[in-house]
Amino acid sequence: MMQRRAATAVPQSSGLRIGLMWDLLRTPVWLLGIGGVALSAIFQGAALASGALAVLQPLFMLELPFVLLGRPLPRAGWVPVGSIGGGLGLALFAAAPTGGTLAIPAAQRTAVLTCCLLAVVVLCSVAVRLPNGAARAACTAGTPAARPA
Repeated sequence: MMQRRAATAVPQSSGLRIGLMWDLLRTPVWLLGIGGVALSAIFQGAALASGALAVLQPLFMLELPFVLLGRPLPRAGWVPVGSIGGGLGLALFAAAPTGGTLAIPAAQRTAVLTCCLLAVVVLCSVAVRLPNGAARAACTAGTPAARPA
């Protein structure tokens, strides 16, 4: 939430610019948000060291609904948030996850990492060319910043 709040306070531009990072780095709220992300990663790593990924990963997916809890959201906006929770419950019920194996074949790991990297590159390339709005937000998996009317 802190990062999103800070991002709405920096000057808006029609495209991605290098100066945006500089503006954010000088915003204390954004720095607190980055610290929170770092702590979250440390706590997630600690949880994964003692718990099964099949149990913990669904908990990590609930970040978005928790971020939105403090914001006024129109009724239609709660449908996707509820869908995340419902879909997560349905997926867990259908998959009935159990512990996995400790070793993953190198070829499989390389294929998955390559596909993920390719998807990130394609989505970022598309997002940079789009104007601010829903399509760009969907490509970057974020929400469009609130603009003054």
